Amino acid sequence: MNFFEYLIESNMFSSIVVAVVATFLTFQLSIRKFRSERWWELKIVAYQRIIEALHYSKEFSNRFIEVEEGERTITDEEEKRLREKSRKANEEILKTIDIGIFLFSDEAIERLKQYEKDSYESSKQEFWSDYLNHDWDVTNSCLVDLIKLAKKDLEGTQQK
Repeated sequence: MNFFEYLIESNMFSSIVVAVVATFLTFQLSIRKFRSERWWELKIVAYQRIIEALHYSKEFSNRFIEVEEGERTITDEEEKRLREKSRKANEEILKTIDIGIFLFSDEAIERLKQYEKDSYESSKQEFWSDYLNHDWDVTNSCLVDLIKLAKKDLEGTQQK
């Protein structure tokens, strides 16, 4: 009796086949789970960045509204910092609209596009205070909506 005949007769062959198939399937499931978890982590970071950008945009309007209403004053340094953060936030938002389709839900992208249009309307305001109030309203509305959309999107893709 040769080695192969021995394997077949002793049921070792079927045990080896089962072990190989089980190993292959386990490996495939592990890779799929890893990719899914990694994708979910990337989405969290992307949503965090856009929500943070909206926060900084809102902070700009909020601080200057307080100045307009006489509730506070700001230094030249603080004004410079606020303007720089707002500029970077706007760049982040525009970048996300252009390339966020890979990570964000369709609803989130559409909401950001609406934000871009609404923000443009803010720039048409005749008075500084009107601009600030309109911009704050537009940004706050988008921020609230995007947080809800992010939760919905992330819950839908979260691995259990």
